[in-house]
Amino acid sequence: MQSKSTTSNAFPQQVIAGMNLKNPDDIEFFGIRKNKTVQYLQAGQVHYFGDLAPKYYVLLHAKLYADKPALEYFRQFDIKEVRKVELYTYFLYGSLDHKPDIINGVLQPSENFRHTSLCPSLKFSGKDITIDGVRLTLRDLTIIDMSARECGDYEIAQALGITESTLGFHKKQLFTKTRTQCKIGLVAKSFLNKII
Repeated sequence: MQSKSTTSNAFPQQVIAGMNLKNPDDIEFFGIRKNKTVQYLQAGQVHYFGDLAPKYYVLLHAKLYADKPALEYFRQFDIKEVRKVELYTYFLYGSLDHKPDIINGVLQPSENFRHTSLCPSLKFSGKDITIDGVRLTLRDLTIIDMSARECGDYEIAQALGITESTLGFHKKQLFTKTRTQCKIGLVAKSFLNKII
C-alpha cells in the first residue's frame, strides 16, 4: 500500500519564524493592521510588543534613531517613545513569514511589508522593498501596483507624470531589474515577494 504525504522535496514545508524552539533568540514580529500594533513570536509563544526584552527593544530604538526620515515622520504625532518604536517596527516588520526579524540577537533588514500602497515607511531610510535582493524605487512600486490593478500604460504614465515612451523605458529597466519579461510576470513575482 502506498502512503500519501503532504511534504515533498520539491515543496518543502517551512516553519513560521519564531516557532522554532531550537533558537529561542529568534524573533518574528507581526503587525495587527486595524490598530497598527505589534506582537511577536519567540520560541513558539506569542507575546505583546510591551513584553519585548530590553536588549531587543534597544536594537529597534537604535534603528529608529538612525533613520532621520522616520524620525521626521513621527515628529508630527504626540505619542510616547515606546509607541514610536512599536509603529516603526510595524512599518518595517509587519508581515508574518518564515525568516525571523531578529536572528541570534541581530536585527535583520526590513521586510516587503506595506501598510498601504503609499505607506509612509517607503520614505524611511531603514525600509527597502526588494525583489531578489534588488531595491525597488517608488516609481517601480507605482508601476507594479497599477499593473496589478490592470491599469493600462497610458494611465500609469499619467499617474507618473511622464510620456508613454518614457514609461516604456522605465518598464524595460524594471523588467531587467526583476528578471521578468512582461507585466504579468512582474505582478506574479511581486506577489511571490509579498510586495502586493
